[in-house]
Amino acid sequence: MVCGFYVNDELLAEIHRNCPFVIKVKGVTPEQIVEAVKNLSERVDIIPAFNNSPDPKDNFLFDLALLTGSEVIVSQEKALLTFAESPVAILDLKWFKETYPVSL
Repeated sequence: MVCGFYVNDELLAEIHRNCPFVIKVKGVTPEQIVEAVKNLSERVDIIPAFNNSPDPKDNFLFDLALLTGSEVIVSQEKALLTFAESPVAILDLKWFKETYPVSL
């Protein structure tokens, strides 16, 4: 199985804003985490098209996932995790950590 991680500028900004609440590693800054994400992922430019997200500010996640043929979106947002009409599977960070463990 090939595993690719895709990001765009909006997702990188969201990671930067939220990583202090989700990833707690002493001595690691949000900037370092974003830089690591950039190094492990492919940056993609999207054209906004999807407009059915339960949280409109997250429409870009679906644009990114659909454009790249992604199998899953990883999110902690309850509105997304319970989005029954999602065109892409949405799984939580716990699933991601268990499926792709990384030693820190």
